Amino acid sequence: MTYALFGTGNMAWLLATRMTAAGHICVGAWGRNAEAMNALCDAYYLPRLAAPEQLNDGPDAVILALSDDAIPSIISRLSLRYSTLIHTAGSVPLSLLEGHSNHIGVVWPVYSIRKDSLPAHRSFAALIEANTPVAKIAVREVAKAICDQQYEAGSEQRAWMHVAAVMGNNFVNHLLGIAASISATQEVPLSILQPLLEQPLQDMRTKQPFEVQTGPARRHDSASMQRQLDMLATKPEWQELYRAASASIMKLYKPIGKPAS
Repeated sequence: MTYALFGTGNMAWLLATRMTAAGHICVGAWGRNAEAMNALCDAYYLPRLAAPEQLNDGPDAVILALSDDAIPSIISRLSLRYSTLIHTAGSVPLSLLEGHSNHIGVVWPVYSIRKDSLPAHRSFAALIEANTPVAKIAVREVAKAICDQQYEAGSEQRAWMHVAAVMGNNFVNHLLGIAASISATQEVPLSILQPLLEQPLQDMRTKQPFEVQTGPARRHDSASMQRQLDMLATKPEWQELYRAASASIMKLYKPIGKPAS
C-alpha cells in the first residue's frame, strides 16, 4: 500500500520502521520539527513534504502519528476524499476525523514506544477502528505491519483501554522509579526487588490481579502503614501516592480474619 506519514515522534519512528519493513511505499512525510523530520526521512529514505497542503489525495493511507492536541490543526490543512485518514492516538475518538475524508480510521498500538529503543518483537496488539470497508482494509494493513494482533474496538472502548494502559504501565513505571530511588538511597541493589516486581506479571497468566493482592493495606495493618507514611515524611508527593493506593486497596477488601459488616 502507499501512505503518507505526519509526525516525527516515537510513533512515527515505529511506523516508518515497520511500514518500510513490510514493503509499503511512503509518498511523503512531514513534521513540524525540521531537524527531526530530516533525521526520520534520512533514516528510512522517505520523501519530504514541504507542508501538509502539498499532499495530494491518493495514497491508500494518510497516517497521523501526532500528539493528541496537534491532530486538529494538521487535519484542517489537508484536503482528502479517497485516502483513508488514520490517527494513532489512544484517547482521541474516531469522530474527530469526520469531515476530513470519506474514509477514516484509528490504529493504536498498545505498547509504550520509544524511538531510541524500538521493540524488536511484534508480540503486542493494536486496537483498530474504521468507518467504511475501504478504511477497514487500510487500518488492517497498517496494524498488520506494526504487530501480530489486532482487535476492533470503538472509541469509548479504546479510551478506557488507554486509561488502563496509563494506570498499568505509566503509573507502575513511576512507582518503580520511586522504588529505585529508595533502593539507591539505602545503597541496596534494585535487583534484589526484581523477583518480587516480576511476580504480579507472572501471576496474571493464571489469576486475576485482585485475587493475589498482598501487603499492609490488604491486611488492614494500620500500624505498619503509619510507620511507612512517617518514613516518607520528607517526600509528601510519595506519601500522597502511598495513602491513596492504600485507601483504594482497603476499600476492596474487608480486614483479614474479620467478618464483613
